[in-house]
Amino acid sequence: MPSSVADDIIRQAAGSVSKLEDLLGLEPGDLGTNPVRIDIENPKGLRMPNGNESGSNDYWIPGGYTSGGTKEAVIDAATKGEYTVESVF
Repeated sequence: MPSSVADDIIRQAAGSVSKLEDLLGLEPGDLGTNPVRIDIENPKGLRMPNGNESGSNDYWIPGGYTSGGTKEAVIDAATKGEYTVESVF
């Protein structure tokens, strides 16, 4: 997702991991107690998810949005040095 979308859902979650999980269409507890944000400077292979990706769950719906209404897409795997990791809250 674009950084602006990530910024928005983190603001909407207002420090609540469970709210963030809802917005992302994840199971309760999937993000643990200290979720991280991964920013990829130049993502490659941007495409619409088809529901068969590793990590897709029973909440997946076609159309490029999570069950929580957040935009989603799939990219090729990034290698070390192509991304940064930081705590969300």
